[in-house]
Amino acid sequence: MRICFCDDEASTRSQFERMAAAWAEQRGEAAELQLYNSAEQLLFEVGQPEAQELAFDLILLDMGWTASRWQGSCGRRISG
Repeated sequence: MRICFCDDEASTRSQFERMAAAWAEQRGEAAELQLYNSAEQLLFEVGQPEAQELAFDLILLDMGWTASRWQGSCGRRISG
């Protein structure tokens, strides 16, 4: 499972990373995590030509984001 997690708090990203690793281990699943410290960082990577390979099964964003802002900023949807 490919998981994207975006939060500006380093401690929150670390906590999520530990929780996701424990979840994957418990279920015997492979989890590939991509952590972002800002929406700008995530949007920059999504906007790159090689982003065609950037697909996630699950995207978790800091509560400061909304779906309309996400789609308006990207100009496209990200899907797996």
